[in-house]
Amino acid sequence: MPKFFPSPAPSTAPRTHQWGYWWRKICRGVSTIEDTPHRIALGIAIGFFIGWLPIVGIQMVVAAACCWIFRGNVMASIPPVWISNPLTMAPMYFLENRLGAPIYGQPLTFDKMAHTWQRVGELGIWDGTIYLFTELLDVTIAMFIGGGIIGGICAVLVYLPTYRWVQRSQKKRAERREAWKQTLSP
Repeated sequence: MPKFFPSPAPSTAPRTHQWGYWWRKICRGVSTIEDTPHRIALGIAIGFFIGWLPIVGIQMVVAAACCWIFRGNVMASIPPVWISNPLTMAPMYFLENRLGAPIYGQPLTFDKMAHTWQRVGELGIWDGTIYLFTELLDVTIAMFIGGGIIGGICAVLVYLPTYRWVQRSQKKRAERREAWKQTLSP
């Protein structure tokens, strides 16, 4: 039986080259968005801020709503939101908790978590669930505080370089377009 859709050969390039390819592809896609450099940079900054908040599952919706409110570019906010994914969530949430807990309350430790799970098991399903949510509410608030701080710092740090990069990319693209138009005219 012939193969109509042969599977691609496995890449022999190192993983860094493969990730670099996808990174360049995302950057190229963002730099070709038809919008002002301010709106694109604002969209990316909003994406980084929302990406650090512990709201998995609704991050892209929240980022789009924030971009709509603050007049940022929605499409530019999507890639930075992906910084929190199943591979990065645990370290991010740990860091958020470690940063936010001293500001709000006690940090979550393994002993506290073991005690919480033991208590949940002793209380039963209904009472244990209520106890779990009340115990983890402090942790969640601390994570929001820590995520807000880290996300805010990332958003501030990424705005100006992104603005300049998009401005430069759009200028180069306009120059190439003009040079191409001049080659077509007689």
